[in-house]
Amino acid sequence: MATSLTIRIPRSWAIPDPDAAVTDPAAARRPLRLLTMLLFGEVFLQRLAVPVGSAQVPLMLPGVLGGAAVLLARGDLVADMGRTQAYLVAMAACVSSALVVFTRGLDGNSLTSLLLLVVTYAPFCCRLRADTSVALFPRLLDRFAVMTAVLAGFAVAQFGLQLLGWHYSDIIGGIVPPELIMRNFNTSYPVAYGSSLYKANAFVCLEPSFCSQFLAIGLVVSILRGVRRWRLPLLVVAILTTVSGTGVILLAAALVLLAVHKGPRFAATAVAGLALVVTAVSFTPAADVFAERATETATSSSSGSLRFVQPYTRTYDRLGGDPLTVLFGSGPGWSDRDADEFMHSTG
Repeated sequence: MATSLTIRIPRSWAIPDPDAAVTDPAAARRPLRLLTMLLFGEVFLQRLAVPVGSAQVPLMLPGVLGGAAVLLARGDLVADMGRTQAYLVAMAACVSSALVVFTRGLDGNSLTSLLLLVVTYAPFCCRLRADTSVALFPRLLDRFAVMTAVLAGFAVAQFGLQLLGWHYSDIIGGIVPPELIMRNFNTSYPVAYGSSLYKANAFVCLEPSFCSQFLAIGLVVSILRGVRRWRLPLLVVAILTTVSGTGVILLAAALVLLAVHKGPRFAATAVAGLALVVTAVSFTPAADVFAERATETATSSSSGSLRFVQPYTRTYDRLGGDPLTVLFGSGPGWSDRDADEFMHSTG
């Protein structure tokens, strides 16, 4: 059945009913402006933080909570009973598990981490009114596609300027006070050890991998919405400038699903485009870098192994020594504490 995306994909709770009527177009424009502002903040303001004592809270967390409160007050958001019940069950399980760990007296448990978990997921108890969601969803997708195209332009410019001789510097970090910048992220790092060429984070993303993910989602949305075709190669090139495998993995999974639902013609076009990109990259020095990234999870000192392999093996080893830890975990904030301990012992 056709959806508001005008493509053949299965009906889902995430996709509004295309037959729903918009009873008040003006009322639909009102939440659209606020949701667009929040979407813009999620893409372009992700590096900004609000200091809370010695800790930090992402700027967009109070932004999203405040925006949700405004939408609720206006009646544009309504409570969803099913989502609220799921939220309460999940949070009750998390809080109960944390209380057990607190009573065991394990060192360094973080009440702040627990509260942050509870607060972060609270807005998911709400949904847009049914009569406006059908109008808002495709328009928000279109605006997200524009935002990611702009993000792609930043990424390509950042990388291209380096190829022309510009010495990389963190422009945002040099302008915004340090206490207002999110800490403990690998925002700036070279494409390979010792290289003077840095991966693109489009200046505004927390890490190149974050940039890669946003660009990959933007590319998928752009395909779904049938945007101007010049945006597609721009997004592909921008993903390559991040030299990050996260967005590539996401995009690969999405393209398989798109090929299934859009048919053989799209699948053939996607394969031809992929072959063209791989062939072009193979004639550049970037080929060796991407080859190393593709196999880096097998190397214990690589970032891929540190992200996608070692956290799970380390957690498994920790759980194996204590039945209560298997049932209730090590307490909120344990992953940060364990990472600090690992860094202290190994450098």
